[in-house]
Amino acid sequence: MFLTLMLSAIWISAGVGVLVFALRKGRKPATGPATPDSRRRLFVVMAILYVGVGLALPALSMVESGNAKEVQSEGIKLTSQQQEGRQMFGELCGSCHQLKSAEAVGRTGPNLDILMAAQPAADAAAAQKVYDGRYAYVKTTIINGVQRGNGTMPALVAQGKQADAISAFVAATAGYDNP
Repeated sequence: MFLTLMLSAIWISAGVGVLVFALRKGRKPATGPATPDSRRRLFVVMAILYVGVGLALPALSMVESGNAKEVQSEGIKLTSQQQEGRQMFGELCGSCHQLKSAEAVGRTGPNLDILMAAQPAADAAAAQKVYDGRYAYVKTTIINGVQRGNGTMPALVAQGKQADAISAFVAATAGYDNP
């Protein structure tokens, strides 16, 4: 997220700088670089800037957000199983469901952040009980599917370790104010 904001700030400031430079009074008409060698250097510098700023920063931003081991705003540290579940959720479930922690914006199925709202717990035992209940609900839904209203979630979207990992990830993060 930080890199995305930084990229936006760089492009906005560059645009404003070009505009201010173009609108200033008292400048002489430009004839361009005087020699072919200086034109070549200008082209190389502009190409490096374009590639560096225009392509590298968005790529770094995508890498940073996709590999996060922590759901940042809630401080939820994901286990290796939950990290696998995040990836599999994106591949198998994200096209239908919304889930902020997976950055999934599907529109067909229900928004899991709303469906599974955060449930505060008084102590560790209560928190584990909440997690276990959420895990069982998600896994049962993945295995059995759902037939309600206008939509259908097919049964066995994932099986075995895949279903376990997705269930663990969704149970740990759904409903929390994730990045």
